[in-house]
Amino acid sequence: MALAIFKSWFVDFDPVKAKIAAIEQGEDPLRAAMRAISGKTDAELDQMPREYHAQLVATAELFPDAMEESELGEIPKGWAFQTADLLTEVGIGKTPPRKEPQWFTEGEGDWRWVSIKDMGTSGVFQQRSSEFLTSEAVSRFNVRVVPDKTVLLSFKLTIGRVAITDGTMVTNEAIAHFKLPLAATISSEYLYLYLKNFDYSTLGSTSSIADAVNSKTIREMPIIVANSDLIGCFTKSVIPIFEEMRNRQNEIATLGATRDTLLPKLLSGEVEVPA
Repeated sequence: MALAIFKSWFVDFDPVKAKIAAIEQGEDPLRAAMRAISGKTDAELDQMPREYHAQLVATAELFPDAMEESELGEIPKGWAFQTADLLTEVGIGKTPPRKEPQWFTEGEGDWRWVSIKDMGTSGVFQQRSSEFLTSEAVSRFNVRVVPDKTVLLSFKLTIGRVAITDGTMVTNEAIAHFKLPLAATISSEYLYLYLKNFDYSTLGSTSSIADAVNSKTIREMPIIVANSDLIGCFTKSVIPIFEEMRNRQNEIATLGATRDTLLPKLLSGEVEVPA
């Protein structure tokens, strides 16, 4: 649902286009935007509870009623493209020397060390890793520590896997991190959904996009930025959805750990199931 809302508002610009079409047809642009946002008819809008109707009006008012040209095509008036490194602190992970196995462990080590493979099975939130790094490895090789709620993006070999960190961790060099400043223009949820919608083929002109993308390309990625009130409104509306997804991932992880603990004991007879 969050992805669909983001695409409608910030990729397809449905509420803005609805306002423009309404103006051209001599209709109420605010009402048109309300229909585009809610998916409801005029009759259904009239039946909405007063509180929800007022919220919908306030949201619709945040969208402009015109488009303007940008370096990347038409966008809603007053919005802009900014590079990733202007909006976030972009970092890249590291891999200690593989010939020195003392830096790695497959058990519960000091630092979860995330790979592209891990991102492929993570869901929205990156919670687990198949390998770990020792604290000494992180310190000795200056491996960047990734804070909680940081957006991750794979950009080598497999491009476009996206996740949000659940807790602090580290990654290998195939993964970029987008750390938001305290007074960020955008939110983790906004950036995650933007990167999930992004067309990575636009980052390079070679036959293989994997050969064209590097850390400089990632830092210069264009990110569309709407007005701050609209981004705040959007983030507030999707945070409950993201929290629900995080809770579900935690429940699944807990159930999986319980299964992995009990199954060997059941098979060995150490634990018996009452008849």
